[in-house]
This record gives sequence, structure tokens and C-alpha cells, in this order.
Amino acid sequence: MKFRTNRIGKLIILFALSIAWLILPHEVRRAIQPTALAAATTFTVNVTGDGQDANPGDGICQTNVAGNCSLRAAIGEANANSGKDTINFNIPGAGVHTISPNTPLPAITQGVIIDGYSQPGASPNTLPSSDNAVLLIELSGANIAPDPNGGENGLEILDGNGTTIQGLVVNSFVTVGIGVESGAGRSSETTIQGNFIGTDPTGNLARPNRVDGVFLSGSLGVQSNNRVGGSTPAARNVISGNGDGQAPLLPADGIFIEGGGPTFVENNFVGLNAAGTAALPNEGDGVHATFSIGAIIGGSVAARNIISGNGGNGIFFGGGNEGHNLVQQNFIGTNPDGTAAIPNARAGVQLNGLTDVIGSPNAGNLISGNGEHGVFIDGGESNQVQGNYIGTDLTGTTPLGNTLSGVSLADSANGNTIGGAIGLGNTIAFNGDRGVNVTGADTISNAILTNSMFSNGNLGIDLGGAGVTQNDPADGDAGPNNLQNFPVLNSAITSSATTIVNGSIDGTPNTAITVQFFTNATCDPSGNGEGQTFVGSINKMTGADGHFMFSSTMMTNVAAGQFITTTATDSGNNTSEFSQCVQVTGSSSSKLQLGQSFYSVFEDCTALTITVARTGDTANAASVDYASQPGTASDHSDFNTAVGTLNFAPGETAKSFDVLITEDSFVEPTESFTVALSNSSGATLGSPATATVQIFDDSPESSGNPIDAADDFVCQHYHDFLNREDDSAGLDFWANQIEACGNDVQCREAKRVSVSAAFFLSIEFQETGGFAIRVQRAAFGKKSDDATKRLNYLEFIHDARFVGDGVVVGQPGFAAHLEANKQAYINQIVASAAFTSGYPTTMTAAQYVDALFSSAAVTPTASDRQAAINAFAGGGTAGRGAALRSVSDSNSLRTAEFSPSFVLMQYFGYLRRNPTDAPDNNDNGYQFWLTKLNNFNGDFQKAEMVKAFILSGEYRSRFGTP
Repeated sequence: MKFRTNRIGKLIILFALSIAWLILPHEVRRAIQPTALAAATTFTVNVTGDGQDANPGDGICQTNVAGNCSLRAAIGEANANSGKDTINFNIPGAGVHTISPNTPLPAITQGVIIDGYSQPGASPNTLPSSDNAVLLIELSGANIAPDPNGGENGLEILDGNGTTIQGLVVNSFVTVGIGVESGAGRSSETTIQGNFIGTDPTGNLARPNRVDGVFLSGSLGVQSNNRVGGSTPAARNVISGNGDGQAPLLPADGIFIEGGGPTFVENNFVGLNAAGTAALPNEGDGVHATFSIGAIIGGSVAARNIISGNGGNGIFFGGGNEGHNLVQQNFIGTNPDGTAAIPNARAGVQLNGLTDVIGSPNAGNLISGNGEHGVFIDGGESNQVQGNYIGTDLTGTTPLGNTLSGVSLADSANGNTIGGAIGLGNTIAFNGDRGVNVTGADTISNAILTNSMFSNGNLGIDLGGAGVTQNDPADGDAGPNNLQNFPVLNSAITSSATTIVNGSIDGTPNTAITVQFFTNATCDPSGNGEGQTFVGSINKMTGADGHFMFSSTMMTNVAAGQFITTTATDSGNNTSEFSQCVQVTGSSSSKLQLGQSFYSVFEDCTALTITVARTGDTANAASVDYASQPGTASDHSDFNTAVGTLNFAPGETAKSFDVLITEDSFVEPTESFTVALSNSSGATLGSPATATVQIFDDSPESSGNPIDAADDFVCQHYHDFLNREDDSAGLDFWANQIEACGNDVQCREAKRVSVSAAFFLSIEFQETGGFAIRVQRAAFGKKSDDATKRLNYLEFIHDARFVGDGVVVGQPGFAAHLEANKQAYINQIVASAAFTSGYPTTMTAAQYVDALFSSAAVTPTASDRQAAINAFAGGGTAGRGAALRSVSDSNSLRTAEFSPSFVLMQYFGYLRRNPTDAPDNNDNGYQFWLTKLNNFNGDFQKAEMVKAFILSGEYRSRFGTP
């Protein structure tokens, strides 16, 4: 029988036989399996010679020399005998006895025990290390000439039936030291234990078998139950030194498993000398398995293998692997004490197959010191790596790093789990490169959960292998693990009892996200930390905009000065890189700061959400102003000016505002602007208080100026008049008004004018931005038609954002939300020093109301005046605010302000400037349009005011070529 001389052809045959075996009825399979063996005989080998049996099958082991029993003769008689025989040794003389056959020994076709321990003076292992083992029977292939047809194995077992090979030194064979094959209709259950395979009799020098040390071959559906080693010291094999660079196909492995299962590999030294103190490399992998089902490598402390010092990987589960293999409690890349590295030249474990399990709770492996990655999953799917120490010593605290990454996933390695639920996490530390590296655009759905990662030479988790991958809007990009966005942390505040972490995530809309939290003694030099100690997780669903904010209490209190990092894992099990670190602060101080110092967004008619966090003591109210500042990005054509105030109620730890981004058709490089916090009250400014926003250019519009497209035209009106992102229902409704015209140019032009005017006339504008204009006119005389007094552009944006914050007319609860905003706005004005100075609190209701109408330059109707006086009621702050609202909402003031504010909004909305700014530099344009609108009694269609502005070159040049 030939082993590993043509692996591909053999795999095809194995697969075909396996399918045939599996489809046979159960009764038929039982019928053709061999029955129990009958009588057994013991044959004792007493010579090292190679003579054949003189009379095969007579039950007597004897060569042509009377009284001599050679190993060849013993095997021949055992094969001929119906029982499970034993072959013992009693070769005269002290020391090692070397049996060097001139041709391959017969294949074993009956169950047999070959016991090298039976030689007088030999002894098995009795200690945890094997340096006291004395093996005196050496089986050497040095005299066998290579055969082009192969088959030059040391011992070849074709029908194991409970065969045991123990206490032998097996070396120098042209193919494998010990080969076992079980197939359809043949059982195996072979045990190989207590042998030195590939070494000299001392176990310290290599005498390689050229191909493999041990080769196990079986068919799918056959319960092979082969065992290499065992859980007692006496059962340990030393399988090392195999391969001399002359193998016909692949480098020689220590143990090669091809098909079948389960296979048990227990308590062996693979790649080490017999004492376990130095490498004695197998040329290839320590353990190499393909088409293996249910192999168990290790499994308990007593069954622990030391798989180190090999020229390839420690363990390899290869292509075509059928999976469900288990690797537990092994030391892979270290000495037997787990305190020093004896590297495998490549990875500790490489997985190219399916559903293999590396480690488990309380049964993990030590995978450290290896020449490449600790665990390399190269195209393998649905594998689990759990509970292992990867890059540390046995204590998990001392460096013993793998040269490259702790875990690397590449080449469509999909659906794997690194860690998992609480208790399943790995310790991944001190590795020369990444903790976990995920590469390949089609490598996705890999969950990386609850692991302890620290002190690796590069990022804790790297998606793409190129360093920190910045988040993108709505997480629409693709790549390794879909380049899942990581959370943005704003603050971490600790008290005597709890630690609260505040942050947000921008992800795929309407997607479940798991955020995991970790503490670290230091922050990674990249600023995006590793994750040393898992302290908790939350599960939340992103909204329609892809955002959610969180304020999470940790499972354990975290001391001030520690650093918090997080990961995000979506419902498809794509885990992100680690977030930026945030240092834990005590609760005594209170600070306001931006969530991050850098944001990016792709050019579109869209919105970028900026989060502001409050850390420390949140018992009192606080506020902070925010403002955008142009840079290479313009606040006319690239984004809308964002100015406003965020007010934090007691207990609130995070608020946000949107910067509205504009779509244009210009081909331009990446542009940027800044947002900054200022004028904090109730808290000091923390860091960062300023952030840079980059806008990435998109593809040029194929249809010219994007404002000509109905959806972009409507979207921009939401930005310009309502200071918010569009809602899909509203966008569709207004865009359909225009699209209903089809290609009728005149119809589309008229509809664009009507739709545009509808935004000014809408309840939402009139009760947000329009409300602010009316209140300012009543309170401070800021008439829109008076260039010396009117509300200026930045003041309007600030106040309109205040009143309109979070308001979407038509959505559930909008009325109550709007009412709360309006009341807060009124209260703020009435409490201001400027208002109190202009309207002393000693005024009567009538005096106060008349003064407000006078300030507004409006003569009220009697009913409007009386309504305001009635609203004043008992006076005080509440009464004064109610009266101001009554005046601002009165028909008298609404009528007086309608046309002036309509014209003013042509400048504020369309042109994003004051009427007196360049290029006008005076108020003539405003007054022209106001006169014309008044001449047509407010009929904007006949006055052609709206039409003129939306067709103007100044407006259209915001978005492209006029």
C-alpha cells in the first residue's frame, strides 16, 4: 500500500468510497464489518535479522534458521492467524537492537499488539517528561531502496482491528514511519503509543522518515477511532525529525490525518526532542489533517500535546476539511512548561476548513511564540477560536508573542467566531503585529467578542491591514467585515458606585448593533485602543438615519485614569475595529466636549450628526454654543451654516446637532471645514472642543446642475427653510408634485415655484423660523423690512434651529415637542437682560402689551390686544412670556410681518446671506422685491419673486454651473 505518494488521486478515491459506504443501508454496513477475532498467539522476536517465516500460517514464528523469529516472520504469522496476536521482543544482548529490513515489511492485516516495551531492559515513560524512557527496539528503513511505486513504510496497518504499536523507535523510512488505513468494510481502532518516530533511540537526534512520521487514512462514514498517544505518560510518542527535503509532494509532517474519524491525538511531543527542551523539527506541520471529521487534538490536561518546533504550522486543518475537529489544552509553539518559546516556523494553528473548534471554556490552548500568526484562518468558515492564550505564557501575563498577528483571517474566511459569549474570550497579547487582523474584501461576518487584547505590536483589531479605518456615513462601505463602523465615545465618568460611558454610533440604518466595552491601563498609540478587560455590552437598533446614542452603565466600576474602548458588531456578526480611547474621569468635574476631533462625509444632500458629550457632574443644567466655520469647504455651496445652542437638562449627558451637506456638480478635491464649541455655561469646555469635517467629492452629476433634479431641489428646501434633513414621506410628496409634469417645461417651472413657496408657507416654517422672526420683532423691534434693525442671517439660523430642534410636523408627538421648544425660547428671551431693561417688571399688563405692539410697529386689533392682556394674567415671568407669545402669534403681527419676512427668506433661504451683503452691498434689492410683492398683495406668483430667486445665477451657482 502506498501512502501520500499521490494525495489528490487518493482523496478522490476516498471521497467516492465514502459516499458509497454512507448510502449503504445500516444493516448491510453492519453485516460486512468484521466480527470479533478468535484465539490469540504471542510471537517473540529474538533476532534483528530479516528472514521470512519458513512455513507461513503454521502458527510458529520461525525463519529458515531454527529457533529464530524475525519481525517479518512474526508479522506474517500474525496476519495468517485468526486471533489478535501479540508480538514481543527478547533479542539477546544489552543496548539498542536495530532491525533494518532490506525490503518493506508485510502490511498488518489482522489485529496485533507489537510491544517494544517487552524487550528486556526497556521501560516506558513514567514522568511528565519523557527523558527517562528507554526504548531498545529500533526499526530502521536505512537498508530499503526507494521504489518508484512507493510503499516503503516502516509499519503499514491495513486492518487495524485494535492494533497497538508501542515502545518502538521507527526511523529512516523512505515514506512514512507508521501508516494506518481504514476504509469501507475495514475497521481500524489502531493505537500508536510510547514510540519515538523520526528520531534516534535517545529521542534527541533526527533520523527522519522521509514523508511523515505517522500517516492515518480513512473514509468518510467509517469510525476509525485511531489513537496516537494517550493520557498516561507511558503512552506519549515523540514524533519529531521527520522529513529530509526529498519528499515527492509536500514537506513531511509529524502526523498526517487524511479522511475518516474520529482520530485522537493525545499527550505527544511533536517537533521536540524526547526531553521537550529543544526543537527537533518535522519538516512540515506538526499535525496536518484534511477531510478529517471529529479529530480531537488534546482534550484534557493529561492529553495535552506539545506541538512545537516544526518547520511548518503547529496544526493544519486543510482544504476539503469536513470539520467538527477539536483542539484543546495543547501547548503550540512553547516548551512543555508553557514558559518559553520553541516556535513552529509558520502559524500555531492554520484553518482552511469548516466548523473546527480551537479551545473552549476552561480548555483553551496556549498558542504562542510561533514564527507567523498564532491562528491563521485562510478561507476557513464557521470555525470557533475560544478560551485560548495567544501570545502569552501559561499565566496569560508574560510576553511570549507570535511573530505576526495573534489571529489572522483572510481570503473569504467568513462566519468565524473569535471569542464569543462571556467566558469564551481569548487572551490575545504581546504579538508582534495585530491582535486580530482581518483582510480581504470578501472576508466578512467574523465575530470578535469578549477577548482580552493588549500589548500587541499594532492595532487590537485591524480591518484591512492598513491601520485605523475611519468611519463613513451610514456605514455604506464594503471590505473586511464590511468595514463595520466603530462607536464614537464621548466620555466615561466614574463615581463611587458606577461608571457611565457615553457615546454614539453611525451605522447601517435599522440594524441591530452590539456594543462591547473594555478597560485598558493605557491607550494604544494609534488612539484607537485595544481591549484588555471586557466590562459589559449593550444591544441597540439604529434608527432610520443609522444613528443611536448610548449612555451605558458598566458591569463593574472602573477607576478614574483607566481608558475605555469599544467595538460594534452588527446583526451579520461583522465586528468593527476598536473605537478611540476615552479616559475615565471622576464625577466631580463637568465638561462639555465634541465626540471626536475628526468627521468625514460624502458629498450629497444629506446631514452629518455631531455629538456633544457632558462628562462629570451632570446634576445641574448646562449649555454650550456651537458654530461651523468655512475652510476649503464653503458654507454656501458645500454645507449650510450651523450655529446654535445646546441646552443640557440635569442628568443629560449627550446631545447632538446636524450640519447639512449640499450636493453640487463641481469636480473638486476633498474639502474641509470646522465646527467649534464656545460659551459653555454650567460646565467647562473639554477636549476636543473643535473638530475638522472633511467632505469627499462624489461622481459628477450626469444631468448637469443637481438643483434641476426634483428630489435634490426639494431636499435642499428642507435644508434651507426648515434647517433639517428631509423625511422620506415629505420628500416624495413634494418631488412628485414636480415629476407629475413629466417633460412639460412650463408646468415643471410653475410647480417648482409653488413647491418652493410652500416651504415658507408651511406650518413647520411659520412656527419655527417664522415664529423666531415674529418674536424678535415684538420683543426687540427687529422688523424684517428695516435694514438697521432686522434679524441678521446668523441670528436667524441660531434661533430657527433652537425652535425647530427635533421637530418634524406630522410625526407623532411633534406638537408637544414644538410647544416645549417655543416655550423654552420665550423663557430665554423674557429672562434676558436686554428684555428686562426694555420692559421693566413694574409694567402693568396693558402697559406691557402696548409696549410690545409698539416695538413691533403694529397697531393691533382690539381683540388681539385684549388676548395678550388676558395672557399676561398675574404677570411674573410666566405671564410676561405668555403675553409675548400672544403678541407674536397675533393676526395683527402675522399680517404685518408676512410679506417682509417672505422677502427676507429669499435671501436667508436661497442665497444664505443678509440682503445687504455682497454682491448687493445695500438694501435696494430687498426693498425692490418687497414693493413688488406688496403691489401684488402678496401674490408671489404674479410678483414672480420666488421664480426670480430660484432661477438666479447666485442661487444656481451654489450647486453647479448656472
